[in-house]
Amino acid sequence: MQTSYFTQASLACFLIFNFHFHFSKADYSDLYIIEVLDPEVTWLKSRTAYYNDSFQILRQLVGEEALIMSRPVDYDLDFSPHDIVFIGWVGDQRGTYDGPRKALRYMLESGRRHYVGFGSDIGGYDTDPNAGPLGRTKELFLRWTAVGALSSFMENSGDGEHFPWKFDKETTDIYRSWVNLRYTLVPYLYSEGTKVAIYRNGTLMQPCGDTEVLFSYAYFLPMLSKSGKNWRLIAIYRNDNRALNRRLIADFL
Repeated sequence: MQTSYFTQASLACFLIFNFHFHFSKADYSDLYIIEVLDPEVTWLKSRTAYYNDSFQILRQLVGEEALIMSRPVDYDLDFSPHDIVFIGWVGDQRGTYDGPRKALRYMLESGRRHYVGFGSDIGGYDTDPNAGPLGRTKELFLRWTAVGALSSFMENSGDGEHFPWKFDKETTDIYRSWVNLRYTLVPYLYSEGTKVAIYRNGTLMQPCGDTEVLFSYAYFLPMLSKSGKNWRLIAIYRNDNRALNRRLIADFL
């Protein structure tokens, strides 16, 4: 355990001092404690110490603007301490339609447990062996992109192909449109995320049920219909027509 922790910390220090990184991913080294078989050091104690130390050491080296990316909820567990996860992702899902369903369930649970910001690997971290050489279908990739762009944390990584231009031009154009929309949300996300982090015990994505999220009172994100087949996005602003919003939501559900 000491070796794995030291190796990751050494790599972080190298990146910080040589490339001026202010951000580090902390992931899964805490699991090595299971191999030690020490009843005095549980996995809960290990992961709490690991993620806390990763965050605090980085802040000592870089300053208060430093952040780590770690898992909020995964495997139905609180992976990281709440007070250090400002952005996180909900683990590794497969690039099939079961992937986003699982990711969305963990995202909703992260909101219920008051983690600040989180998202999932667009297209899934693991590949779908039945989806061809790219590891995921174009449709799945784009549907996941839409949810990712309007989540509190948008990120795209994993095995297989994740570059939109490797699919086709249409995929690239659609992906770019979602990224451009995302950029327009950045000031709002920064402002609201700061409030949530300061006041604590809050989240940017407030669950409204098993499939819907209220995004800090700005827009409603029904991620999956009850059939599990349709994804739709509904913007709700303070001055919007409430009757129309209720009708749109009712039609979706």
